Amino acid sequence: MLSPSWRSHAELQPAPELCPQGPATAHAGSSQRFERGVMLWLRAPDLFIAVDDSGRYWIERAPYTLRTPPPVAGEPPAGRLVPSGGFGALWRGEIAITDPAMAQVSLREALGWAVAPEQPYTTEVQCQQASSPQEQRCYLRDSRGGVLWYGPAGAGRQP
Repeated sequence: MLSPSWRSHAELQPAPELCPQGPATAHAGSSQRFERGVMLWLRAPDLFIAVDDSGRYWIERAPYTLRTPPPVAGEPPAGRLVPSGGFGALWRGEIAITDPAMAQVSLREALGWAVAPEQPYTTEVQCQQASSPQEQRCYLRDSRGGVLWYGPAGAGRQP
């Protein structure tokens, strides 16, 4: 569990500079690993988080903007999967990326093929207390028990 005493939490290196906004909250959802990143879905609030290995991240919240996706070219290589369901819709581009800064980036290109099926999991989310959105950083558990963070300076994962 992420705790109110972030500054001493060994998993968070470098340690957060700001105090937590409140206690960590539990969220049911799903996770799927990709060649170059991970996608997470949280049931409440209904949102997707995608993080690639370079530190870029995308967050899409309901209600989603649907569009006609481009066709998926080719078959996945051996041991790889085409994601399905909500992860597949976001990966294919059927769910539009609404952040103008990230809308031109293809999740399919950024993440690659799925390397494992979608898995249900429960995570904890905790955001830091910030005076502006430019300082806001949030932390959550990934499906392997590591910590994933995202905020204005990008995103990252710690095993």
